[in-house]
Amino acid sequence: MVKVVCGVLIENGRVLMARRSAIMEHPLQWEFPGGKIAEGEIEEDALKRELFEELGVNIHVNLALQPVLWKYPDKQVELYPMICERISGTPRPLEHQELRWCSRKELKSLNILDADIAILNQIERLL
Repeated sequence: MVKVVCGVLIENGRVLMARRSAIMEHPLQWEFPGGKIAEGEIEEDALKRELFEELGVNIHVNLALQPVLWKYPDKQVELYPMICERISGTPRPLEHQELRWCSRKELKSLNILDADIAILNQIERLL
């Protein structure tokens, strides 16, 4: 099982989504930014590291959401989503093809990774 953290950054009623590049697994789909938890790393520290590496931002974690267990044909993923706030830095797509701040309506038009839809359902009331 692959353990992954993902950050839900919400600002001004919009959530930050990241579009995977054409060479990544699940190409061109949208996701909450984050990544794999390193051996011995706690979830919150992993998220801080991943969002700095992927977006160039420093964050503070406000709330851990319900973990999501998702089965893909070739692997099983356990996602640890967290609502966080940006402390410093301007998000830049350092690993993704594109970043977009999305309203609730805009989110419905994106091709979002299946596992991330379960996270979206948890945060809908916040948007």
